[in-house]
Amino acid sequence: MKRNRRSLRGGDTRTVGVDVYSSNMHARFKVRFTYVEPSYARARGFEAAEYSAGVEVIATTSAEAVTLATEMFREANARSGVGWEREIRSATWVAL
Repeated sequence: MKRNRRSLRGGDTRTVGVDVYSSNMHARFKVRFTYVEPSYARARGFEAAEYSAGVEVIATTSAEAVTLATEMFREANARSGVGWEREIRSATWVAL
């Protein structure tokens, strides 16, 4: 499995799971998350704002695309170094 990784910071995207030797058909998907940071809002004393982030992935199905993108979103959150949790409210996708 060949992997191509890029940072999610600054609107960049990452592509993962590209199997160049497989006969399975792969498609590019853009998955967009809406999320809130409830513990950050509580700590600051205001209502949680809604944010969005997009991730591009290559997958065989839309369900696999959402799963891969969710893993990438959670990895990026863990690496961000912030002390609050990001709670995903929704995930939408479009084939590219």
